[in-house]
Amino acid sequence: MYHRVFYLLISILLLFISHDNFNLSYLSRSQSIAWSQRFSLLEWELVNLPQKWTFMIWNNITTSSDQNLGNLENIEHYIELSKRVKKYERLLDNSGNSYLKPQNIREIQAHIKELKKKRDNVRLVAEKSIEDEITKTLETLSIINKLGFVFPPVDIRFQNIPKVLVTSPRNEIRLIDAILIDPEISFSKRNSVESALFEAYNTSALIDDLSGVATYPLLVDDQQSLRSILQTSVHEWFHAYFFFKPLGWNYWDSQEMTTLNETVCTLLGEEIGDLIYFNFYKNDKHSLIDSKSNHDNEQLLNEMRSTRIEVDELLSEGKIDSAEQLMKETWWVLRLGGYRIRKLNQAYFAFRGRYGNSPASISNIGNEVNMLREDSADIEYFVDLVSEVSDYNEFLDVASIANTLVE
Repeated sequence: MYHRVFYLLISILLLFISHDNFNLSYLSRSQSIAWSQRFSLLEWELVNLPQKWTFMIWNNITTSSDQNLGNLENIEHYIELSKRVKKYERLLDNSGNSYLKPQNIREIQAHIKELKKKRDNVRLVAEKSIEDEITKTLETLSIINKLGFVFPPVDIRFQNIPKVLVTSPRNEIRLIDAILIDPEISFSKRNSVESALFEAYNTSALIDDLSGVATYPLLVDDQQSLRSILQTSVHEWFHAYFFFKPLGWNYWDSQEMTTLNETVCTLLGEEIGDLIYFNFYKNDKHSLIDSKSNHDNEQLLNEMRSTRIEVDELLSEGKIDSAEQLMKETWWVLRLGGYRIRKLNQAYFAFRGRYGNSPASISNIGNEVNMLREDSADIEYFVDLVSEVSDYNEFLDVASIANTLVE
């Protein structure tokens, strides 16, 4: 366990470099409007890091066999409890207490309290179970440092994660900023903040949901399926991994580098997350391998992509109202087809378009990353190649060389 010494060091480092970025002498437009709804990373770290350290130390001392056995059972038990809590909370929220008697409300509230207690009692064990599985898989794939261990240590935190407020100009699709928002923000308050930014600054805004945040510990939404949780956890871990590499250092240097980072992490999250998932269910219990039900409706994704292209054209011609009307019409088509998004606007495309394989993106980086992965002998080779990339042109050169070697 000698490598655990690094745990504290990396935690402290990331705590202070991933601060809130709220400068009281200057607030961005989004920050000024949504200040009361902000999510403080610093406060979150100060609460959660000590809990993780305490559990890590105690677990290493006690080495309880109950905690180290049945990783899958531990994880599934936590997910079940977490989703049951959410189910009953929604029951109270959606009803508005209009058809529930006071006695019923008290009984549901008491049941929620009991479920939360059970959930919280197994949270740390479930988190460690996933951390162990991811670490073991990374070691098998030789994604380790020169001292022979996985760094930074895999460390996740399950909870209801923050939302993100993203903004874009109305006359072009361009991300202005993105700030974390209180996960408990209501739908009416979301609309209020978005409308305030529109009216005050003529800005397209969206408070969007997240599946994970690359804090340390890694924040992961516990309302996802197990497969999505694994993919998200690996995705966010690679953000922490690339933080110590040229690829991560240059994340904000250009739109291309941001998209490259997100696309690489998405690809690795899906591939390695699935390795772990299908190792859990060796007999494909859920019939997900090569199943169409595991993929988004292709027709709907094509609708999104074609809309993005047409919106860009309309905005380049200064036809803002026409572009926004088109996005509203597409939103209805997507909603009717089961593609559940709150709002389709410039801010949505600016944020979601950072992911090269997303239908909201018009970048070719998704295809380029996929081709480089296909040309790579294994995951270790792919990770080694992309981690040393400092700019987009360098990535194109690396991809070209890799393709030539294969041919």
